[in-house]
Amino acid sequence: MDFESDTKALSISEDALTELASLASKQIRIANRIANIEAELKIERAKLYILEQTDIPNAMDAIGMSKFVLTTGEFISCEKKTKAVIAAKNRIPAFEWLRANGAGSLIKNVITAKFGKDEGDKADKLYKDLESEGYNCDKKESVHGNTLTAHVNALLKDGKTLSTEAMELLGVFEYYKTKVEV
Repeated sequence: MDFESDTKALSISEDALTELASLASKQIRIANRIANIEAELKIERAKLYILEQTDIPNAMDAIGMSKFVLTTGEFISCEKKTKAVIAAKNRIPAFEWLRANGAGSLIKNVITAKFGKDEGDKADKLYKDLESEGYNCDKKESVHGNTLTAHVNALLKDGKTLSTEAMELLGVFEYYKTKVEV
């Protein structure tokens, strides 16, 4: 599109073109400003993450504190958290462990249609039936991270212990998080 020749043909005023150029420049400035703010926000979130989960918990541990109140009134505490995330390389043995330890219902099965957490047998049957009839299909199993974390936390709360192997298979790790209450 040739705006210069188009404007002559349409006889657009110089003021209208100046206004249009001004609006386009404003759009570019605002888009660039937003991109810079988003980049800055990403950096600040990373700094906050390090403070919340590393620096403050380590400093509190070093002086033997688990909570305190700032002179400005904010209550600061540090709590231990447990999270579980199955690594791709551990997916199959982790699912086998879950099934063998009565938690197979955490595993979701998907074959073009979604199956519930407790419908692994139905998914397997349909998958085999489809394959035997010549359909080329995929079966995918998954465990949602929050579901797994809740299950592990429930086990630990009930006083059960997980073996080192189970902890590795399920990707269980502990971390500390600083909590600020105003």
